Formats: sequence, C-alpha cells, structure tokens
Amino acid sequence: MKIIVFTCDRYAYVLPIFYRFWKKNWPTCPYDLIIVTGNKKIDLPEDPKVSIVYQGEDLGYASNVIKYLSSIPDERILLMQEDFIIHSVQPEKVLRAERLCSRPDTCCVRLITLPGPDLPFNEPDGEGFGEIDKAKADWVFSMQAAIWKKQVYIELLKEGNTPWETEHEGTPKARLRSERFLCSWDRVIDYEQYCTLGEDIPSEVRWVNEHWNDSVKLPSPLTSETVTAHLMVKNEEYFIGYILNTLTKYLPNVFVFDTGSADSTIEIIKEFPSVKLVEKGQLSPMGLMECRNEMMEMTETPWVWQVDGDEFYPESSVEELLKCEMPIDKKLGFVHFYDVGWDGVNFRVYSPFERVAILPQETRFSDAAANHGYPFETPSGFGRNELYHHLPYDIIGYHLHHLQRSSRDNEVYLRDQKRHKFSMREREVPLGDVLQIQFGKKRWENFYL
Repeated sequence: MKIIVFTCDRYAYVLPIFYRFWKKNWPTCPYDLIIVTGNKKIDLPEDPKVSIVYQGEDLGYASNVIKYLSSIPDERILLMQEDFIIHSVQPEKVLRAERLCSRPDTCCVRLITLPGPDLPFNEPDGEGFGEIDKAKADWVFSMQAAIWKKQVYIELLKEGNTPWETEHEGTPKARLRSERFLCSWDRVIDYEQYCTLGEDIPSEVRWVNEHWNDSVKLPSPLTSETVTAHLMVKNEEYFIGYILNTLTKYLPNVFVFDTGSADSTIEIIKEFPSVKLVEKGQLSPMGLMECRNEMMEMTETPWVWQVDGDEFYPESSVEELLKCEMPIDKKLGFVHFYDVGWDGVNFRVYSPFERVAILPQETRFSDAAANHGYPFETPSGFGRNELYHHLPYDIIGYHLHHLQRSSRDNEVYLRDQKRHKFSMREREVPLGDVLQIQFGKKRWENFYL
C-alpha cells in the first residue's frame, strides 16, 4: 500500500508544506508517498520514500485518478489531498485500518470522523471502528483521508468529474455496493485543511508558520516503564482492591495518596506491596490540588495515568493503552468511560463520556474552582484543543461514581449528593463481568447482593 496524493498545477505550492509535516509528524510512516500532478515542478528534498509523477495535461480530477490508478499493481491505497496538513497520527490504527480494508467484505476505511460512522462494528480487529450506514449516511463516498480497495475507488469515479462532483455522484453508486464502508470513531490521522476554494485558511497558515521549525521527534510510547499511575482516594473500600489488582499487574509504579479514609481502604491498599502509599489525612480542597502537584513532583516516568478511586479499567483496556504512543506535541490523552449505575435490580452502563487520563510528568494543577470550596483541579494545558489526543476507542473505563463505594460514603464531601438517582435505560451489565473477578471474592457483595 502507498499514500497517494492527486494534485494539479494550481496547488503545487502546497506540496512542500504537506511533505514537511508528513515527515515531522509521521516519522515512522511505513508507506511510500506518491504525488501525482500535472506539469508544474514540485520542489521537494530528495527522499527515497517519495515519488512525483508528472501526468502532463490536466484531464480533470477523476480522469487523472483513473489514468494513474489503472497503471499501478497495488490492491489498496491510502488517499489524501495535498492540503491535508498532518498534525498527528495514530500509526497502530492505520495498520489496523489497512488490515480491515483487506477483508473481502470491506472496500473503504475512513481515517477521520468527517463524516463519522453510524453503526457499531464488532468484528475481529475492529476495535475503534464503526460502519457507515450506506442507506442513511449523507456521504458514503468522501474525499477525506481513507484506505480504499483501488478497484472499487476507480469504479465509483466518472471520467471528467471534479472532486466535488466525485463526492456527489459517487455516493449513490457507493450505496449499491455490497461491501462495507468503515470509519474510525476518532481521528486516526489528525489534520487540517490548508486551503479551500482557492483561498488559504488563515488559522492553518498561522499553525504552519508557528510549527515550521519544530524538530522531528518520534512519538512517545506509553509502556509499563514510561507510565506511573496516580490515585487520590478516600473511603473506597468496596472497589479499590480490584482497581489496584489490575493496575499493579501491568505497572511497577503506582502512587496512592489517601486523604483521610476511615473505612478499610488503607488496609486494602497495604495488601499491594508495590504500591507507594502516602497517608495525607483530612485535606481542604486546596490541599487536594497541592497533593496532585506533589505526586507529579515525585514521578520519574515521562507520563502519568490519572486514575480516580471510582474508575476501573478492564485488563484488555490496560493492555491496549500500554501499546499506544502519544503523538508529537500532544500533551493530554483522553479515554472513553461508561458510567456504571444500580437501578435497584441490575447494574447498568450508560452515558458514555471522555475525560483526560494521560498527562506528561511536567503537568501542574491549578485551582479552576477559584477557591470556591469544591475540589476541581485542572491540569496545565487543559482547554487547549491542539494539545489533546483521543486514545483509541477500545480503551474503555468504567466510572463507579454512582455506586456506593464504601460503608462510610456519608463522610466524603458531597459523595451522596452527587450520586445520580434516575432510571438507567442502557444495557444491563453484571458488575462481576465489568470487574472481571470471580464470584465469592467481592468486597461489595454484602451491600449490593
């Protein structure tokens, strides 16, 4: 498979920009880059991974594409446009998308969520991807970055069509195909357009100028040796053992600050000798923020995994997280969570949401509540979207916030008041399955069962 960019003389000036940020922000790219253009010379550095094909007369987008693709043997191609300036990439998900596109029932895997998927896709190796509903989606055929089966792409084109006409006329044809069209739930290749309708976009021009001289860096890996887990807890006796059992299985560095537990939380934590426990006692909201910063200062790994006492990750999610890389210039890693609730009969998961979990060691916290009395510590960089990285969708956490977590919940500020009391309509999940533990070893069973 190769990355192929079709351009024309009018936009030849954008290619050096595309090339520079492709090299900077995807330095481990395993694919050759092929640029197919007209007559105007494109001035790029000599690079064995890059080829420029001059086709001469401009026959129109679709005709140019059909002419070139018909001449190459590749079965799959990764199509991009010259003004897709790459900000970051999830390399492992590109490889997964390539594998998905090799399935006989799949012809396209879109790598950006504009537009996104409509349906779940639960096939093997499909974590993080959904299916486009061909009957209902407005844009089954899209010019956004995607891996295609080459022959299908050719068959959806019409000689002489512009890119705009290709999307509009390609979608009805795509609806008639038997193959699946898949799409990632998050941005596998995170990019912004440099120009539209012949005009450069000022915000992207500024971004390019600001980052032009950035050094080329490799992504930062998240591994058991580069990540320290941070937990700040109080009265978490029902679940803290299961949370620590999973984390300590994979991470040698786990810090727990206890802020005044009066139940059996501390005794349970001490059952895990590898955990560094600091007993802080009762603290004010400002004291909690200071604890966050103290934990950061104690940390020697480049990354921190912030796990609250009411958050549980299945082992499969921990394994997936520790295979990931944080892209260049991304400082905050977001993961997906499901709230876990009890409706009086069953445990249920509902209300999926995202929260920041991965932070660089240099992060420091400030008082976003402006000393109003509620603990609301905000990490540096929060609010700057360009620093965000949304980790793969298959890294799932369960938020136990709405369950009773201790026999002494009423001694934790606002815990009872914040617990939602409403009917949960989403799917039923036995909590033993969520926690992946055997029956008979549940510290919480006396309360719930």
